[in-house]
This record gives sequence, C-alpha cells and structure tokens, in this order.
Amino acid sequence: MRLFQLYLFILISSPLLAQRYEVVIHEIFADPAPSVGLPNTEWIEIRNRSFAPISLQGWRLSDASGQSGPLPNIILYPDSLLILCANSSVTALSTYGRCIGLTSFPSLDNDGEVLVLRNAAGQVIHAIEYSVNWHTTELKKQGGWSLEMIDARLPGLFQPNWASSINNAGGSPGQPNSIRRTLIDQEPPILKKGYALDSSRLLVLFDEALDSLAVSQEGLFHLSDSREIVEARCLPPLYDRVELRTDWPLLKNKVYTLTNIEVKDVIGNVSDRSQSIRIGIPTMPDTSDIRINEILFDPPTGGSDYVELFHKGKKIIDLSQLHVTNRSVGGSLGTIQRITSEPTYFFPGDHLVLTADPKALTRNYFVQEPELVMRTDALPSLPDTEGSLVVLNVQGIVVDELRYNADWHFPRLQSRTGVALERIDPNLATQNRNNWQSAASTVGYGTPTRRNSQYRSFITSQQIELSSNILSPDGDGRDDMLQIRIQRTETANQIRIRIYQASGVLVRELANLALVGTDTVFNWDGLDEKGFPLAAGQYILLFEILSAKGIISKEKKLVVIAR
Repeated sequence: MRLFQLYLFILISSPLLAQRYEVVIHEIFADPAPSVGLPNTEWIEIRNRSFAPISLQGWRLSDASGQSGPLPNIILYPDSLLILCANSSVTALSTYGRCIGLTSFPSLDNDGEVLVLRNAAGQVIHAIEYSVNWHTTELKKQGGWSLEMIDARLPGLFQPNWASSINNAGGSPGQPNSIRRTLIDQEPPILKKGYALDSSRLLVLFDEALDSLAVSQEGLFHLSDSREIVEARCLPPLYDRVELRTDWPLLKNKVYTLTNIEVKDVIGNVSDRSQSIRIGIPTMPDTSDIRINEILFDPPTGGSDYVELFHKGKKIIDLSQLHVTNRSVGGSLGTIQRITSEPTYFFPGDHLVLTADPKALTRNYFVQEPELVMRTDALPSLPDTEGSLVVLNVQGIVVDELRYNADWHFPRLQSRTGVALERIDPNLATQNRNNWQSAASTVGYGTPTRRNSQYRSFITSQQIELSSNILSPDGDGRDDMLQIRIQRTETANQIRIRIYQASGVLVRELANLALVGTDTVFNWDGLDEKGFPLAAGQYILLFEILSAKGIISKEKKLVVIAR
C-alpha cells in the first residue's frame, strides 16, 4: 500500500514532458476594447487537460509575425489554468488567477489568426486559428469579449467548440469557462477543398485536426485520370491539411477528381465513406471567363448584400487572384480588395456567391449548394438605388463590370427590398439593362448558387427572337417581361417596333428608328403607350429594319398577354 502511495505521489508531483493536446489554448482575449469589465489588455489562457503535472520551461507562444520569449520553469498541474500575457499586463491580470508575463507576447489580431503553443523542443502542443466570426453576436464581435473553448476533451475541433464568453465581465480568465459543457462529437473529418502548390504537389484541407500518423499514407488518396499519389504528409501546426505528391505533373486547366477513402480525427472518428473534391492547376481569368450573374443591393432587414458570379469559361480560376471594387461616376476605381487570401478554386459552370454574412443568406433565401457561398469582407458598398461592381484579375484587368440601377427591377413590384436582380443571358452584355430582371417571387426573390429564375439563352440563327410567345405581367417573376433580341450581320441598323391589337389598333411604339448594332435587346412590359396595363389577348409585333444600305425588311411576331 505504501509503495502504491509513493508511486502515486511521484506520478502527481513529478512534471512530465507533454504530448500534443495535453495542454490546450483554452480562452482567447484578442480585442479588449471597448471594455465590458476586464482590463484593457490582450491575453490567452492555457489549460492542462492531462492527469499529470507538466513543466512549461522553454515553451513559447507564436503567431504569423513571430514568437514570444520562453516561459520560465513553472509547473502546470492537472486541470489547472494559466493566463499568458505581456509583461506589462501581469499586474492587471494577476487578480483573476495565476498569470505569467512573456517577453514579445504576440499581438493578437482582432479578426483572427493562427496561434501556436510549442514546447521547448519546438513541437506543436496545440494550435488554433480563431476568427472574429466565432463570436455569437454582432455586439460581441465589436470587442470586449473573449472566445472560450466549450469542451476541452475535443482539442482538434475548431469553430463548433468555440464561442463568445457569457461571463458578465466579458471573459473568465483563471476560472472555468462560462460556456463549458459536454459536446458529443461523432462526426469524422470533412474534406473541404484543395489546391495545387505546384504541378506535382497538392494541398487538401479538412474541417478539423486529423490523426497525423493515420492520415499520412498515400494509399488513402486517389486521383483521377490514372494519376497516383505517391506521398502524403499531414502538416503542422493545425494538422487539418495534408500535402500530397503526384507521380506525374498535372495539366493546366484540366479538372481532376481527388478522392480520400478513409480519414481519422484526433479522437478517433473515422469516415465510413469516400469524399471527393475537384482540383487542378489554375490560370488567370480574362474577360471571357467570369460574369456578374446576380446582385442583391437592397437586402431584407437583418440581411446582407450578395453578389453571384458565374463561370462561363473553361479555366480553373483561383479566387485569391481576383479582386473587387466599385467605380465612381467620374470613372475612377475605389479601394480594390482581394476576394480571399487563401487559394480557393472556381470551376467552369459553377456559380459562386460572395457575401459578408452567409448565415443571413441562408435565413432569407434557399441556398441549394452552401459550399458555393464564400464569406468575404471584400465587397464594396452596394447602395440601394444605384451603384457599381468591378471584378479585376491580379494584373488589374477588368474581367467584368456592372453599373446597376434599382429602376431595372420589374416596375410593378410592391417592394424592391430583398429582391435580387438576375442576369437573363450570360452571353449578352453585362451592362445591357434589358439583360437584367427581378428574381421571381416563386423562388423567394433570389437564386444564390443556382440557375437564375429569369435565365434564358438566345442561341439561334433567327434575326428576331422572342423570349416567349406569352407575356404574363403579373409580378410573379414568370414571363413578366418579354425580351426581344434582334441580330444582324450588318452594322448601323435603324429599327422601328410597333405593337398592335389583333384588331389593328396601335397600342405601343417600342422603338422609333433606334440606331442599333448587330446584337440588340428590347424589353416590353405589357404596358401601352401611356403606361397602362393592356388587356389579355393577342398582340402583333411589327418590326421594320432599315439597313445602312437603305434596305427595308419587315417581320411580324404574335404574342399573347395572359392575366
């Protein structure tokens, strides 16, 4: 019995060398102002989640800009807490619990960064990439509140395991976390995305930390087109990404499918099915690749603006090489912002939605493919009445540009708030106001991540084509507007469009010898010359086209107004 007690005493009193995740970053106070109650200074809290005392001698805290000086020879006992801060902050924080000041304590970014805790040998013990968006309310994002870990048993779980403190002081340094509770994590890691480091090296990212030994096997990953993965390596400090090396260089702009058949997280959850992503080698976009496809500039209460891009080209595009801004009435560009800092691929045929608040987007609209929504703070101001959006590549070349106006909406909408403007045909000019229409009410007034409710493609050999032979201007978004496309091989045509009742009475002159080019679009909203709605029935559209050579051609089209 005495031997057992002696063994237990030695076990408890003798500090051990910590293994990964035995000590964790437990609380982060990155934005102390405006103060809710805690001192106006940055700090983090660490916790020993093991069953043995651990020596912290020589340990350091680092971020992207550098690392702190070493910790002194102190012991962190099981389930105990320690506040780490700058030397100048020790006095203010010591009243809250055990506190150690570090020389060169990292400056904590308000909007998030990677923090890494390393032992004296430089090994990663714990790392976390926190974000201001982990806060639970907009108010707490403004400062004065800490981010707390919810369940210390899940050190490799990221955002789901962190949230704002609910302590009235704004945080709980040196005390048990105010939001602590038991979480149930039975979900395996999810493969989020991947990108190329070069033609033979790929990086794939997961949503949580992985079992680094179990995942570092090339046999767990497969690549299409008879390419093989010959090396796999799980990377520190977060251990949420795996670097893969291929047996042969990949071709530019060829879309490959990467599949993993098994992956395990740090607590042992293993995927029971394969996961796949698209990957490849990107190239720079030009004016033929990307279209501004949908825009919401007057969001509902509590909502957020959004912009949808459509990839109509054949290239793989890296969104970290795309920038957005607006343009003044005088023509000068505003502040240019990069869409994202991390490589993220945009594939042919995809829609991509940019917004500052993806949660608000999903509250207000049906989002068919959430993975095609990107949170970004890069969007410029989009005023409710009129504004502009410019998309540029990394060389500063304008890829697409739109100057919108709220008057482009369907004229008989009861309210424009919460209604997105949709592009009708991606092949027509972006700035053509007749190529934009309000999203249909039947789809909730917006179609982020999916085909526009007003989509029509005019691919035809006809000189005059109508979007439909039925016009139903009742405001439901279906055939509310008749789109007329006129294509000519000659330039400098003059066009007259007159609309008659079936009885022969002229009710509207839509164009009177308008000078147009080779590809022109007109819209008719079902109103007469005085702006009154026309009755249901048949109407004849008479087209007269005068060419530059003086040749006159005429054509008739029949349209039915249904109400």
